[in-house]
Amino acid sequence: MNRATSPLPRPEGGHKPKDRTISANRRQIRRLGLSFVPGLVWFGLLVWGYRILSRHSDWAEAYSRYVRPWLIRPLVWLNGLLPFSLTEVLLLPLALLLLIILLRLVFSWLAPAGWRVLRALRSLRVLYILFLIAVSLYLLFHGYNFLRQPLSESLDLPVQAQSSQTLYETCVLLKQHAAALREQLPEDQDGVFTLTASETQAQLFKRANLGYEAAAQELSLLDGPTVMAKGVWLSHWWSYTGTTGMFMPLLAEANVNTDIQPDEELFTILHEIAHVQGIAREDEANFVAFLTGIYHPDPDFQYAAYLAALIHGSNSLYQYDKDLWQQLWEQIPASLQRDIQARNAYWDQFEGPVQTQTQKTNDSFLKANQQESGIHSYGQMIDLVISYYQKQGVIDLG
Repeated sequence: MNRATSPLPRPEGGHKPKDRTISANRRQIRRLGLSFVPGLVWFGLLVWGYRILSRHSDWAEAYSRYVRPWLIRPLVWLNGLLPFSLTEVLLLPLALLLLIILLRLVFSWLAPAGWRVLRALRSLRVLYILFLIAVSLYLLFHGYNFLRQPLSESLDLPVQAQSSQTLYETCVLLKQHAAALREQLPEDQDGVFTLTASETQAQLFKRANLGYEAAAQELSLLDGPTVMAKGVWLSHWWSYTGTTGMFMPLLAEANVNTDIQPDEELFTILHEIAHVQGIAREDEANFVAFLTGIYHPDPDFQYAAYLAALIHGSNSLYQYDKDLWQQLWEQIPASLQRDIQARNAYWDQFEGPVQTQTQKTNDSFLKANQQESGIHSYGQMIDLVISYYQKQGVIDLG
């Protein structure tokens, strides 16, 4: 026979365990909610800073020249120690992390009613922290640089509308420089410019900085830390997006497509280093690549700079005066024509919807950062080249 038992009386004012759990959850939810506040304040400061700098380009210029270099220097130093692209290595793990967090957020609503909000907030907080880190690094290392004074003002290179004849004469000068340098450079079996086989990519990336060191002796604006650009392992596949290089502001890393034609690779290295050094606008980064290229002590980098400027100038001339463009093309030596045709042939094989969509995305990004011409802004570097030659008095551009 079993001994009968009776429940113990519940103390007055007592709570069920479920009630205590709900109360504890509510306290945790309040604490989690409050943990979002400091980040919101910081985000507000970043946005406020952007609005202030957008109204005072001289303040943005001072930030880019004297504050940003000290903030970015540790990452530049770290990248110099690593022989691989940190951006490429971290891309897949970061994508998986974001996917896991999003899945946790979705499945949090399958939890018991008392835990749903708490689990959702925990996942949201991780996304929130990652978002704040990304926005902070982007604005501090790149976004604010779009607000600095135009390079035409900083270097006293006023840009103005020029005639087709002026553009033609500039292209002729660029062609002459490129042709003289081309005679000194090696070729492959097809007669196309090639890099020295004995030089590694790491040596090439390191050698690129010699152009910045030489240019900085006359232009203090270009004085900055030594930047080691990185080749991308998936460069060939990257070409399907039409991308020659990418500056990753979150890591202060210059990434370069090493599958492209040699002359374009050399120019891209200089271009991406310009972004690391604080030049955000694409036409200005192209012009800095041109300047540091022609200041470079080695003929291959010089040639890459002159050829890139010639191509941009020629493309612009074709839009305004096809007769002058034809006249220019007939003067271009066969060796330069082979290099240009090899570059065109390389990109022809990657044309498709992926490249088209990527270019549209890049165009939208540039326009969102106050570059009204979007992807066409790359070619506007020729306006700065013309002004540079005008200031040098090398050619009559009146």
